[in-house]
Amino acid sequence: MATVVYADGTLATGENDGTSWTDAYRGATGLQAALDAVVDGQDTIIYIRNTFTITSTVDVDTGGGATTSNDWLTIIGCDAAGDELTTGNYVDLDAGDNDLTGPVVEVVDVSNVMFKNIHTKDNHGAAAAADNGFELDHTGTKYGFVLINCKSSGCRSGLESTDNLSRNVVCIDCDFEGNGDHGVNSIGISQLFAGCRFATDSTYAASVGQGTTLVDCRFEGGSYGAGNNNYGVLAAIGCTFYSQSEEAIRGNNANSVVVAYNCICQPDAADDDFFVLVTGSVGYQDYNFLEATDDALLTDNSEVDVTITFADAGGGDFSVLSILDSSANHLGALPGKPDAEGRGTMPGAVSSPRGAAGSVGGFSVGSPITGAF
Repeated sequence: MATVVYADGTLATGENDGTSWTDAYRGATGLQAALDAVVDGQDTIIYIRNTFTITSTVDVDTGGGATTSNDWLTIIGCDAAGDELTTGNYVDLDAGDNDLTGPVVEVVDVSNVMFKNIHTKDNHGAAAAADNGFELDHTGTKYGFVLINCKSSGCRSGLESTDNLSRNVVCIDCDFEGNGDHGVNSIGISQLFAGCRFATDSTYAASVGQGTTLVDCRFEGGSYGAGNNNYGVLAAIGCTFYSQSEEAIRGNNANSVVVAYNCICQPDAADDDFFVLVTGSVGYQDYNFLEATDDALLTDNSEVDVTITFADAGGGDFSVLSILDSSANHLGALPGKPDAEGRGTMPGAVSSPRGAAGSVGGFSVGSPITGAF
């Protein structure tokens, strides 16, 4: 049975021993105190609530489990009543525009760590000292880092891991928005991003390593959508790329393998770069997608030039109201590439990173689309 610990960012009374909400580890340093009490190799759940004002990096360097164990350290954000927060709501770890000279949260040499309903924010201070939201920093190979319904904004990178020692990184229903460098800069091995939103991050929305899969994700703005900066495969399935000023997907290594199936792309109207670009003579790319312009389309993969109508892209609603091709005013199946369940070929880009009501298969109910949907 997991050990349960409590921390409250604004509590000022109680025993400060983490045994209950009444006696939770308290105040701005309450989360660090809870983490410092964790025992290695033991299932532990830390429930936290209310905003934590972060004045120095929160270090996660104990807890979790060995690669052969099922022991996890899990930090879960809760509401004022102590119940787990719902999707799109978070406990803030707020750096308050201070110069932490380090990330908001740093995981060091620990496997099997999960954060749920947590928002790392505003860790930029002086521009030259901007630092990350979540950071993985290992001296040896570690397995298992999970973010569920988490957010990072106003940092240098929302999630950063700049070596390949982090394995099995998973982000589900996460939001990386308004970070000064990248939404995610993680070159670990074997990574999954599902139902995530990357918005207005300055350079790459997601700069990732080998064996990365992006499923049902949304990329808004920035210079590049997703980039593969290592060997191995970057796969994008059912993703929407909107208003990038450069490539939506880029392979930056001669050995990059980039595949993108059932995606929608509407690049910056003033730009004419490729949907997919793999650099180097031995790079490989394969894709099918709908693109909302006819600029610089590649011809060796499946592509259809279309007019896409989103519900309210400017307001963040990427539900697809209609997709019309340029010749017959309708769109059937794309040739050549099966969807994830082998039902023939079809575009299936995300309408909402969290499956907004009134959408089916990534498209709004009743949208005027014909073909294999």
